[in-house]
Amino acid sequence: MARISGFPLICHGFSSLNRIKGHRNERTVSLHIKSEQSQLVESGNEMLFARALTWSMGAEAAVKVIQPLVFLVLAGILSPEDFGVVASAMVIIAFCEVFWQAGLGKALIQTQQDPIAAANVVFWTNLALAAAVSVALIVSADFLAKELFRDQRVTAVVQVMTISVLLGALSSVHTALYQKRMDFRGLFWIRILSALTGPVVSIPLALLGYDYWALIIGTLIGQLVQVSALWFSSSFFPTLEYDLRIAKKLTGFGSWVLASGLLSWFYSWSDALIIGMYLSGHELGLYRTGSTLVYMLYGALFMPVLPVLYSQLAKSHAQEASLGRVFGCSFRLVTFVAVPISFWLFSASEIAEEILFGKSWAGIGQVIGMISLMVGFSTIVSINGEAYRAMGKPHLETMVTGSLLLVYLAGYLVSVKFGLTAFLYARLGLALGALAAHVAVAQAIGIIDVRAWLLPFFAAVLSGLLSLLTFFLLRNFFSLDREFELLLLAPAILIGASFLIASSGRVIRDVLRVVLRA
Repeated sequence: MARISGFPLICHGFSSLNRIKGHRNERTVSLHIKSEQSQLVESGNEMLFARALTWSMGAEAAVKVIQPLVFLVLAGILSPEDFGVVASAMVIIAFCEVFWQAGLGKALIQTQQDPIAAANVVFWTNLALAAAVSVALIVSADFLAKELFRDQRVTAVVQVMTISVLLGALSSVHTALYQKRMDFRGLFWIRILSALTGPVVSIPLALLGYDYWALIIGTLIGQLVQVSALWFSSSFFPTLEYDLRIAKKLTGFGSWVLASGLLSWFYSWSDALIIGMYLSGHELGLYRTGSTLVYMLYGALFMPVLPVLYSQLAKSHAQEASLGRVFGCSFRLVTFVAVPISFWLFSASEIAEEILFGKSWAGIGQVIGMISLMVGFSTIVSINGEAYRAMGKPHLETMVTGSLLLVYLAGYLVSVKFGLTAFLYARLGLALGALAAHVAVAQAIGIIDVRAWLLPFFAAVLSGLLSLLTFFLLRNFFSLDREFELLLLAPAILIGASFLIASSGRVIRDVLRVVLRA
């Protein structure tokens, strides 16, 4: 994949730069881990897999500590409109990146062809496609900026960010080769280096008044450092050899990944595109900034749970009965963790706005609160795709997500006409609908008993509501300064968690026993 996470700031929520550089790469790492896991376990190389997973998750944890801190510093210096300009440009850049990557990085990881010959094919193909995309972006940037976002500033940002496209092509093969040989220790240090470089550049530039250009320049410098580190540490240097036979095989695999990438783009960026088209750059900045912060925090809190679940699901591939048992327990475990966290973040959203953001960011608390709830319910079905693949039915994920995408787009287009608040409520409603759809599919193929899940689900929701109610009661009872009101979250969380354990303690113990011992 293109990059390992240069400067993570604009991402998920500005996600091309987390996504372009990091998040998409994170998905590549995850997909590779999952594809190789069964082989490693079966061949007795559990230790190799464990080391790879440890270093990969170590990078995740480190970056997720850095990201929110840097993000909040820059949000305190720059305006929502600055972030909105960058987000508008990233919508376009992220879409074009899907085409130049064409799934070839993932194809290189999976291929059994001669690794050097295959690497040459992928390198030159990616570079040629990236160059073509860059030229197209430079030529069309003005038209896209005017027609989609009605903001002339986006033109220059898109044109400059074509450098990011080319840098991604220069690093895609080297990153894939690291992943192919499970050398996540090397990627760990490169990722940390690039994640630190961007802020070192962006923060001083922001203080000097470079507004949104501080984000762009910091991102590019961080990415340049990453590319340099990958080349200096790699044994692969491209030659002029190009095997057409290998190219045909790799592009055949990559075409399916390309389709998946397009679907992922619509899920990741259609909300920003529609807000940018119908609302202001200021509102887009509020939305993407609030979303970014939520995904960063939620990832940091929830990330330790997912690797364990993926590991156990992979071990259950061969045994359908075991798979159903492990998936059902994993599903309930994710529910127990994800839903309460979403309510805790919602509780803190209003105070976070007042403490962490200036007056120009009025309204971002609402964004943080609503997106927190949405992400909580969406995370419940985050492991469904793994279960579908384990059953040999990967098409189910594409069918479900593709169908839901049409519903999402319709909901976005209707709600955005009533403003940002209506759009946020629509997103929450759509997330609940998607949850119901995924649960129905899981029930239909026999990997979950809905009746066994509903009790934990309602217990988790009631736990979150109890924490929320307790927090607001404590705020009204104690007259504390805003800086100290967040301390009241601790007893509120304790009460909510106590209720969850008291009402579902036995279920939780049984779930943990099955998941951890599968």
